[in-house]
Amino acid sequence: MIFDVVLTRWSQTEFAGAADYALNASICFFLRYAMKTFLATPATAATFGERDWVAKLCKGVQDHMNHSLERTRRLGMRVGETLSLILSPDNPLNFEIEGDDPLEIYCRISMETVTATDPRGAFDLNEMTATLHGVDDAVSEAAAGHASLPFANVTKRAPKKLNHKSRAVTFDPDELVGSDDDVTGSGGFSGDDGEEKEEEDSDSDSDMSLEAYDLDDPEDDLSAKLPVYLKDLIAGLQVEDDREKTEAALREAERLLRKRPRDLHENATAVVTTLLRLEDKYNTPDFIQLRANALAAACAVSPLQTIPYLQSQALEREQLLQSRIDVLQVMVTASQELSEIGAFRTPRTANVKTLDQQEIGKLGDDLDARTTRELKTRRWGYRRGPVAQAKKNAFAEHAVQFFSPLLFGYMDYVRTHAADKEATQMSDIEAVFLAHLLHALASFVECTGHAPQAIPMAKCLLEFAWHQRTSSVAAIRRQVIFCMSRVLIVVPPFLLRQDFGDNIMDMVAWLQLVQRQDPDEGCREGSRLLLASNAIPTLTLP
Repeated sequence: MIFDVVLTRWSQTEFAGAADYALNASICFFLRYAMKTFLATPATAATFGERDWVAKLCKGVQDHMNHSLERTRRLGMRVGETLSLILSPDNPLNFEIEGDDPLEIYCRISMETVTATDPRGAFDLNEMTATLHGVDDAVSEAAAGHASLPFANVTKRAPKKLNHKSRAVTFDPDELVGSDDDVTGSGGFSGDDGEEKEEEDSDSDSDMSLEAYDLDDPEDDLSAKLPVYLKDLIAGLQVEDDREKTEAALREAERLLRKRPRDLHENATAVVTTLLRLEDKYNTPDFIQLRANALAAACAVSPLQTIPYLQSQALEREQLLQSRIDVLQVMVTASQELSEIGAFRTPRTANVKTLDQQEIGKLGDDLDARTTRELKTRRWGYRRGPVAQAKKNAFAEHAVQFFSPLLFGYMDYVRTHAADKEATQMSDIEAVFLAHLLHALASFVECTGHAPQAIPMAKCLLEFAWHQRTSSVAAIRRQVIFCMSRVLIVVPPFLLRQDFGDNIMDMVAWLQLVQRQDPDEGCREGSRLLLASNAIPTLTLP
């Protein structure tokens, strides 16, 4: 049966996207026209219900309505409206599609007239079957190779329409697309002249003028967009249930902050607040490192706006211990970046002369011969290597802001919370935080270098750390030794003897005692290295 053959091909999943729109519109019109014919008599209506045509029609309607093109979706809606007249005559579907319904226009010609003129009706079975076979081949090729669909070749594979002289009325499927071409003036029905024109147009088509459809989708438009402004960054970090957008914002945070946008000082605190509150809900790879790098970048590029907030979070008792330690580490990383020490140390240029280990060994072996040769060699001038240009320490101007609020704020913190407790023993959490605090303060003193404020900062640190030497926690004693070593880097020995007097001898004696009797191996090793340095003998000089 013609209707079953056409419906089987039309209900295939690939047909909605692979078939030419004009052919698809013609087949949809045929299906609708046939369904209305089945409703004409009770016998044919019963035959329609006995077949599996309803399931095929529903599947084809669903495939067409899921298509990306609106005109293809409109074809599925038209077929769905006609199908609803069979399934639910009392309450049919109405999609309120704009424009005239082609079925209502062309059905004005009575079925009796068409049947009397040509018993086969308006459709040729051989022609329709050959055309559908061509479409099926195109669909198979597209599904197997994911290549461009040869829509033009589909039409060329179909045999040319026969010129039936006996037919008075011929159905033209091309008119169903609502073309604006009114040259023929036939209103959708044409005779021999229209068929001859179609043959000429099909012969004049060239494969070179056809534009292939690109089925390769790189899916770049589906990936989350990287934030361009700080407001976009904050929104991306705060978004709910959008993993791609959150991860994209987190990975872009450091790079965007180092660009120093114009609204950096206005939104720096908001960015730091959002990053500190960000949770690893999606188990993002390198989440801790990415967040730490972004926080350190924000602290380095905008210290005046971010440091007060970070210090308040570090001294907040209600915060988790790990969060407070992370804040201290962020401040240490930012100070090292500003002063360009540690991992941020700038490598020396290639023009500056340096001696490798091999040259040092040769220099020690023939030192006498080289000295004698140099003394006997007469030169009028010397070619000196370029000296590395001095560079300003960017951390020096922010050193007091990093150091003083944190040190004196912790003293107020201890006085406030010590009054609430009767026990004098420090808790384990507070002991661990104090050890990290001493390390951060010592790092700030080291990063200050030889700036004028380095000496007062070092004296305050040494006095504060000296009172923590009797702690029972080994981590605190190790950090006390570390603080003493950082102080000796920036403060000349004679100033320490002048300001601390006899306490200097007590410090040396304590280091010797730790080296001999301390149960912690790290404390013994640290005190041994400090006593072996060149700074300790100068401290003990009269």
